Amino acid sequence: LSPSDQERFREAMSNEWQSWLETKVTTIVKSKGVPSSRVIGSRWVLTWKTSSDPDNRSLVPKARLVLVGYQDPDLGKIATDSPTVRKESKHVTLSLAAAFHWAIWSADIKTAFLSGDLSQRGLHFKPPPEIRELMKLGPDDLLRLEKAAYGLAEAPRAWYLRLTRELKEAGLQQSELDPCVFFLREPVSKRLLGVCGIHVDDLLGCGTPAMDACLAELRKKLPFGDFRTGTIKYTGAEIRQLPDFSVELSQEAYLDKLEEVPLKPLGRLCDPLNDSKLMRTCCGQLSWVANHSRPDQAFLASYLQGVQDQATVGHVAMYNKAVREMKTRKVCLRFPSVPVEQWRLLAITDAGWATRENGESQGGLLLCLCEQRVLEQQQGTTWIIEWSSKKLRRVVRSSTAAETMAAQSGLDALELMQAFLQELFAGMRPKEFQQWTPTHQ
Repeated sequence: LSPSDQERFREAMSNEWQSWLETKVTTIVKSKGVPSSRVIGSRWVLTWKTSSDPDNRSLVPKARLVLVGYQDPDLGKIATDSPTVRKESKHVTLSLAAAFHWAIWSADIKTAFLSGDLSQRGLHFKPPPEIRELMKLGPDDLLRLEKAAYGLAEAPRAWYLRLTRELKEAGLQQSELDPCVFFLREPVSKRLLGVCGIHVDDLLGCGTPAMDACLAELRKKLPFGDFRTGTIKYTGAEIRQLPDFSVELSQEAYLDKLEEVPLKPLGRLCDPLNDSKLMRTCCGQLSWVANHSRPDQAFLASYLQGVQDQATVGHVAMYNKAVREMKTRKVCLRFPSVPVEQWRLLAITDAGWATRENGESQGGLLLCLCEQRVLEQQQGTTWIIEWSSKKLRRVVRSSTAAETMAAQSGLDALELMQAFLQELFAGMRPKEFQQWTPTHQ
C-alpha cells in the first residue's frame, strides 16, 4: 500500500472501531481472574470494496475487526443456523415488481453482525495494537463481548433473529415456506401490498406506499447503510429495472474479473493436476455465477465439481472455455411485465443417463413462469425463476429411469412453487395447500 492508501485504511479502522463503540459490543475488563480458555484473538481484515451502484466501479477501503472464531471454547455447542433467501423466492419478488409496476429497492444494514441480541457467554478477546492505542489500553486489559461479533459462528444467527423480530414488529408476515421472505397485506382484504427478501444484511423488496411506510419505520430502528432503487446490486448480481418496469439481472462485473488459467505450465491435457486447490477455485467461481445468473453453465459447474479431486489439465481447459463463452456471449435473466392473473407454472426436465465420468447420471430442471397461452400450445412469454443440473441421487439402470427421476424433481419444484404462490397471493398456509384443489390445473 502507498502511504496515502495506508492513511485511508487507518481511517477505515477508526470508523470500524467507532461502530463497535456505538453498538455497545464490548466492555473493558482486567485480565485477572479471566480463564485463558475464555479469551480469543482478533485481527483486521482489510479489503477494497466496490460501490452498491453497479455502474460505479470505484473502490473504497474497508476495515473489518474480526474475532478468531475457531478459538471459541463453545464452538459446536451453540446454535449457528441462519437461513438466506431462496433463489426462486428472489426471482418471484422481481417478477412481482414487474407485474405490479412496483419499484424495486435494496437496502444494506451497516454493522449488521454487531446489531444482534445480547449474548452473555463470558467471552473475551485481545484487541489488536491499533485498538489498544486508540483506547489507551494497558497490557493486562481485555475486552469482554456483550454481543456476537464478526468471526463468531453464532453472529449470523443472532443478527437473523434480531432482523426477523424487527420486520414482524413493523407489520410484515413471515413466510412458512421460505423464512427469509416477508409479506405485507391489507388487513381486511388480505391483498398483497409488498414483499421483502433478506440475505444476511442485504434486503431486497418492492411494494406499494404502505410497504414504503413499513420500511421507514424499520429504518428508525436499524442502522441502514446504502439504499438504492431502480439500479441495484444484490448478492453479487446487478439488477436493473427498465422504464416498462420489467427487470434484468446479470453478473457482468463478476464475469469481467474472471481470468483463464494458463495451461502451458500445467502440462498436457491428460496430465493430472498437481495442485487440487486450483480446480477447487475454478469450481467455486463457475458454480457461483452458474447458480446466480447463468443457467447455461449449470451442467459444467456440476460436472467439474464431481471430478475436482481427480482433475486433469483437460478439466481446467473446460473451465477456460466456459469463461471465454460467458465473456463473449453476455446473458441476463429477464422478468417481464406480465399480469399475475396470466401467470402459469411450467417445468422442463431432462436427464443424461451415465453421462458423468464415473458412470452416474445427471438430471436437469428449468422452472418457469409463463403466460396461460403457452400451456395452450400458443406462442407467449416465458421466463426462468429456478434451474438446476445435478447428479441423480441414485444409480439407475436405464435412460427411462433417469428421465423419471428428473421428472419427479420437476414435479416437486412445481408443487413447492405453487404452494409458495398460494401463500403469497391468498395467504394459504402449507397445510391448507395440501387439501386445496386449484382452479387452474
